[in-house]
Amino acid sequence: MRSRLPVNHEIVTIQLGHQVITGRITYRSSSDISVSIVDPFQQLSGRVHIPSFGRAWHDFHGTYGDETAENLLRRIYEAALFMNRNTETLRAELLVLNERLANLRAQEHYFSEEQLKLKTHELRSFFKSNQIDQRSYQRMLKDFRRRWSRCDLETRELQTAFARESIARRLDLNHIPIAYHELVRFLENAGK
Repeated sequence: MRSRLPVNHEIVTIQLGHQVITGRITYRSSSDISVSIVDPFQQLSGRVHIPSFGRAWHDFHGTYGDETAENLLRRIYEAALFMNRNTETLRAELLVLNERLANLRAQEHYFSEEQLKLKTHELRSFFKSNQIDQRSYQRMLKDFRRRWSRCDLETRELQTAFARESIARRLDLNHIPIAYHELVRFLENAGK
């Protein structure tokens, strides 16, 4: 059941057993929809996207969008309920992940976003002061971006693996529609 209010205020309500779950559609377009759970949990949201080749058959306006919002709210609720019931185990797994991320960041080849910004700024100043030419500037900038991109990909793969292995697989889902940083924030605040 969905009330007809402006986007950011569209309320989605579903019932699972005796539990009434309330959410809010925070964004809706023909190709994207985002839902945030309001009750009984908070601070979790999920998103679904329709690629351009699929929009000929579906879009998120109308009945299909309403059904998708309800299904998304159900998946968010199930993930939140699972995380709430297994907080200590998941926190322990998150500590292991954080150690792996710290080890990755400590490796010599690791190139952080902050380092990319510093190197880009430094490179730009070398270029502006004519210490390097345009071609060298572009080549070095491309190399810095490529190094950062590889490291960022490694980081995201570890984070995705945590969400997939620790939560989604245990719920028999292919993926979890909740962003990694929201999962971490939820686990950190669970029980407080």
